[in-house]
Amino acid sequence: MKKLASSYNLAILISTLFVFLNFYIRTFVYNPPWNVLGWDVLSYYLYLPYTFIYDDICMQNVQLIKALIEQYNLSGTYYQAFQIPNGNYTPMYTLGMAVLFSPFFFLAHLYISLFGGYPADGFSLPYQVAIGNGVMIYIVAGIFLIRKVLLFFFNDTIVSWSMILMLLGTNYFHEATSDGTMPHAILFAGNAWILWLTIKWHQNPNIKTISLLGFALGFCILLRGSEIFTILIPLIWGISSTESLKRKWKLLLQNKNQIFIGMACFMIIPIIQMIYWKIVTGQFVFYSYQNTEGFDWDGRHLMKVLFSYKKSWFLYTPMIIISILGIFFMRKLGRPHYFTFLIFFLANFYLIASWAAWWQGGSFGMRYFVESYAMMCVSLGYFLKWLMSSKSWVRISISSFIGFFLFLNLFQTWQFNNWIIDGYAMTKDYYWRIFFKTKVTDEDKKLLEVNRTFAYNEEFPILMIM
Repeated sequence: MKKLASSYNLAILISTLFVFLNFYIRTFVYNPPWNVLGWDVLSYYLYLPYTFIYDDICMQNVQLIKALIEQYNLSGTYYQAFQIPNGNYTPMYTLGMAVLFSPFFFLAHLYISLFGGYPADGFSLPYQVAIGNGVMIYIVAGIFLIRKVLLFFFNDTIVSWSMILMLLGTNYFHEATSDGTMPHAILFAGNAWILWLTIKWHQNPNIKTISLLGFALGFCILLRGSEIFTILIPLIWGISSTESLKRKWKLLLQNKNQIFIGMACFMIIPIIQMIYWKIVTGQFVFYSYQNTEGFDWDGRHLMKVLFSYKKSWFLYTPMIIISILGIFFMRKLGRPHYFTFLIFFLANFYLIASWAAWWQGGSFGMRYFVESYAMMCVSLGYFLKWLMSSKSWVRISISSFIGFFLFLNLFQTWQFNNWIIDGYAMTKDYYWRIFFKTKVTDEDKKLLEVNRTFAYNEEFPILMIM
C-alpha cells in the first residue's frame, strides 16, 4: 500500500490527470476548440510562421496576420507585435517559447505536407493540436522535477502532500491544464530544473551540472525577462551566516573554471535573441516591452496584488498563504536555505507587484507568480513538516483550512473555465454574488466592472526604439 501511495506514483497520477484535462478542456471547453495560439500566445508564436512559412522574418506583411486573426479568432486586436521606425515589426515577447513550440510546429507542418487536408498556414488545426498537446511534455517534466527537488528536503509523505496542495490547490492547476501554451506552467518546470541542478552542483560540483545550470538559467530568462531573479537561486544558495558565506566563496574559488563554463553556457542562450533583434531592428539589444504599461516602483499596487477582489494572490489562491508562512518556519527547520528562499520571494514579489497592469490580464488569479511556485513548493513542505509535529488540535484546525483552500481553488478554476469568474472585471459585490454558484445571470453580471471591447483591426502607434 505504501508503494502505491508513493510520491512517484502520485506524480504519474497527476501527470495523467493534467494531460487528460488539457485534452478535454481544449476540445470541449474552448470555443472554438483547440484555439491555443491566440492572444498573448500569438506574440510568443509569431516567430515561427512568419520565419518558416511566410519567409518574412521582419513581419512586414501585417494584412496577412490580421486576416489570420479574423479567420481563426486569435485575438480581439493585433497588439502582439509593433512597428519600429525602420518599418519592420517585432513581437513584444522574446522567442524562448517559439523555440519550445518549434518541434511540434515542424511536426504539424510535416503532417500537412504529407497528408494534406488542412492549410499549411501555421494556425490550422494540426498546428494547434500539436502545440497544445506537445507543451504537456514540459509541464509533466516539471511535475517530476519538483518531486526530485522536494525529496532533497523531506520524506515521501511530505513530498506527496506538498505536490497535491501546490499542483492542485493553486492557480498552477489552471495554467497547467487550461493555459499550457502560456509560459507560466512551463517556467515552473524551468525553475524546478534550476533548483534541482543547484542542489546537485552543491552536492557534487562538476562541469556537466554547471553547464546545464547555466543553460537552464539563460533559457528561462529567454522565455521571460522577469526570470532574471532565478540567478539568485544558485548565487546565494546555502548562505545563512557569515561562516556559510565564507564557505560558499571558498567553493566558488575552488571551482572557478566550472563557474566560467557555466557563465559561458548562460550567455550563449540570449545570443539567439540578439541575432534576431540585429536582423529586425538593427540593434543587438532592444527593449521590446515598449507597448506595455511599464512599472510603478513606488509600491502603490502591493496591497491590491495581495487582497483586491478584481484579481489578487491571497483571495484567489489562499493556499499560497500557507506557503509564505512556510518560509518563516524555514528559519528554524531549514535554516541553511532560509535566506535564499526569503530573498528570492521578496525580490520576485516586488518585481511582479510593481507591474503597472497589476491584475495581469485575463487570467485566473495572479499568473505571473506561478513560475515561482517551484520555490514556494519547498516552503510549503516546511509548513507541513511543522504542522505534522504540532498538537492534534492544531493539525486538525489548520488542515481543515488547507482542505477548504484546495477545494476552493478547484471549484473556482471550474467557475473561471465556465465564464462565471471573470478574468478582467471582478468586483467585491460580484465575487460574493457568485461565490460557490454554478450559474450566473445577466442580473449578476451587472455587478462586474465595465470592460473595454477591442476591435480586431486596432493598432498601436509606431514607437521609438529605446
